[in-house]
Amino acid sequence: LALAGRSNVGKSSLLNALAGKRSPASTTRGLAPVQNKPGVTRALNFYGSERRGARLVDMPGYGFAFAPTDAPGAWQAAMREYVQSRGSSLRVLVCIDARQSLRALDRDFLLMLEKESRVPYLVVMTKCDLVKSEELAKRYALLEADLRELSLHRVCAPGGIAVHMVSSRTTAGIAELRRALTREMPAGWLRFPSGEAGGAETGAAE
Repeated sequence: LALAGRSNVGKSSLLNALAGKRSPASTTRGLAPVQNKPGVTRALNFYGSERRGARLVDMPGYGFAFAPTDAPGAWQAAMREYVQSRGSSLRVLVCIDARQSLRALDRDFLLMLEKESRVPYLVVMTKCDLVKSEELAKRYALLEADLRELSLHRVCAPGGIAVHMVSSRTTAGIAELRRALTREMPAGWLRFPSGEAGGAETGAAE
């Protein structure tokens, strides 16, 4: 299960929240390091063991990063190669910042998943706690409209929900996203914290 999105969209925080190991923005406590600046994740970081289920993969963000000029290009190449090599065994969470619209880089990545990698994926709006409810509803509708214009076929929409809204800080929407993931991945691949599985196999986060 790989997490993708623009730099500083909240991928690492979402990974920690899904695993039940939230980490404050100012520390690296939890599974994945978290800082409030783009470019912290500079490689494909793997968490868990394939012998015991799915691995969580924190991928570098696409877009601006505080890094040497040529570094982001190398990160993108590694990410693209990984996504294309995994095939149908991979699921991707494409993260979109709730405060921003769908950008060209997001569209390019979604179309790469559709036309080249042919990998199933879910779309997640992150940082929803930072947007007022009325504005959030508008941004949700706009994002859904933008996705429809792309004529996407591999996006997973369990229960008819095309976009999942979450906040890693407050954990709002995290349980619902976990339940959606359990429906989209092979049985037994995901192990969530006890009491928060939402129908999934329980146990320590892998």
